[in-house]
Amino acid sequence: IHIISSGAILLCVITALISFSDRGYSSAKLVAIVLLALSVWGHLSFLEGLTNQPKLSVAKARFLDRPLQKFEKSRSLVSTDWLGKFRARHESALEAIRQKYPMEEVDGSVDVYAPELQIMALAHGLDYRPRPIFQSYSAYSQGLIEQNYVFLTGQSGPEYVVFRPNQIDGRYRPLQDGLSWKSLMSDFSLESASQQFALLRRSPTGTKTISERELLEKSVGWNEVINLPESDNCLWAEINIDSTLFGKLFTTLYKAPRVSMAVQFSNGSTQVSRVIPSMTSTGFLLSPQVNAPGDISSVCLEGVDPTPSRLRVRALRFLSELDAQTHFRPEISIKLSEIQIIPTN
Repeated sequence: IHIISSGAILLCVITALISFSDRGYSSAKLVAIVLLALSVWGHLSFLEGLTNQPKLSVAKARFLDRPLQKFEKSRSLVSTDWLGKFRARHESALEAIRQKYPMEEVDGSVDVYAPELQIMALAHGLDYRPRPIFQSYSAYSQGLIEQNYVFLTGQSGPEYVVFRPNQIDGRYRPLQDGLSWKSLMSDFSLESASQQFALLRRSPTGTKTISERELLEKSVGWNEVINLPESDNCLWAEINIDSTLFGKLFTTLYKAPRVSMAVQFSNGSTQVSRVIPSMTSTGFLLSPQVNAPGDISSVCLEGVDPTPSRLRVRALRFLSELDAQTHFRPEISIKLSEIQIIPTN
């Protein structure tokens, strides 16, 4: 009965609103008002029988006291006490991040090369100045990669970089913002390093130069083994994997076929990693592997003896999960160069 009477009130209210919205039909308006009054009276009579209280007391409790109580509750949610508790929890969370990722004070702007460490820059209150595409794995085209590189090497670039080799979705690690690694190696120097990350600081202009010597440029086929020249220096690769017209349509309508690169290291071990064809043409550090965060500053530095922990790539080949001849052109263009970072003082 309570539900029926409440529904009748709602129906009468809707009827009254529709009637009053029309300038005519005065008789309909009168009927709606009468029905609304009778429904409210019947609703209050029913509540009076349940509570043994007069109708006016029931109406006051129903339509005045209860809304006021809800208003007071909602107002308490934004009270000073609530805001204080929220700020306390927020500061506690930031302190937990600072304890997990301790960091020395820096006196300049900072960029972060690891998505899981970006919150660290905010927790420490740093002058966070990220690249235009601040998640490296999202810089998946030549234009986006070059945009990040121009920012990093330009006057608006950061004074410091928090770096950790990042890998996502089984991709080859140096492919993440690969072109900007040249700037990280030649324009920055190691300030400090831990197992969690390395802090790089921008070097004075002219402190280091980058030397590059081309070793080979050739076209290879899918699943063809490419033996690399033996070298103790860093190998920089620029690889062009072009799609066919069908491959472009397939990628647009569905998704790009998975492309993998199988590499063989100097110790005989192999590794199969995913590569994004649109990320390989701007170039990336093919060899050696950079595992520890601090290695980025010395891995290609002239005069630094190669260590056994740095695995060097001796051979590679490219694979596709689908028919490569259908989705890609049969020839893959590869340009390989030897690079060195040379101190000038």
